[in-house]
Amino acid sequence: MVKINYCPSKYGMVSKNIVLLFFAFGMTIFVANAQRRPLDSLAIANWPYIFPVKLSSDGTFTLYLAGRGGDQWKTLSVVSTDGQPKVQMNNVREAFFIGNSKYVVAQTKGDSVMIIDLMNDTHRAFGSVKSLVVPKGDQNNGFAFKLLNGELVLGKANGDNTDTLGQVSRAEFDPSGRWLLWCNKTDEGLERWSYIDCETHARRTFWIGTSMGTIGFEGVSGKIAFLAKSESGDDYSIWKYNMGADCAQCWLKSTVDQRGDSMVLENSRLDFLPGVQGWLFHV
Repeated sequence: MVKINYCPSKYGMVSKNIVLLFFAFGMTIFVANAQRRPLDSLAIANWPYIFPVKLSSDGTFTLYLAGRGGDQWKTLSVVSTDGQPKVQMNNVREAFFIGNSKYVVAQTKGDSVMIIDLMNDTHRAFGSVKSLVVPKGDQNNGFAFKLLNGELVLGKANGDNTDTLGQVSRAEFDPSGRWLLWCNKTDEGLERWSYIDCETHARRTFWIGTSMGTIGFEGVSGKIAFLAKSESGDDYSIWKYNMGADCAQCWLKSTVDQRGDSMVLENSRLDFLPGVQGWLFHV
């Protein structure tokens, strides 16, 4: 705080002192700002973050990853909702609840997948893992991982038994986690799409074609629709399939009518709308 005593005979001296005082104060601010590092994208990337928090389906545990924005490997924490820490693990890329939230599956540094039993405080690991494939919900027991050699392995949270599904280029669970779809290549370079029933372990190939695009699931009913590229590669068609059927059926194709008007399907979106029991897609 600056305090000034009024004195009629010293107006000039008072003014001079005020000017010098504010000049020195401004210089202090300037020097402080000059020494402060500018806020840029690199500085923001180095801020510590807590990545999306996941709550278990029964509300018992919270899972989150902590680290800096540019870090590939982060610290996993699982905390009970009463505040008690349950798991803390460094060098984790991603982690998910599975098996009705009684287990956590995490991809860790060193090409490994760790299965953590939250009820018994035990864990087991699989090595030579490239990536994880998990269902969207945590109610199911199944998960899958792709090995460094390209093979896909289906595992279960509550057991050591696994199914090796061979070389794959793409894999995806349905929303219920019961069916795992995967793709491998034929000798002719086509895509061969198959699925496995994670409950019965039954397998079936349901489509072979040029290339499958977006896949949509009709809830948890076991019915799917997907966009497939034509042999020419110029357009797409929509196919539908019910789990257990022999093969997929072509449902809708890109067309050109007699007037030259065209309907070209885009490989951008394919969503089931429960309210109207219909599909939304782009043309």
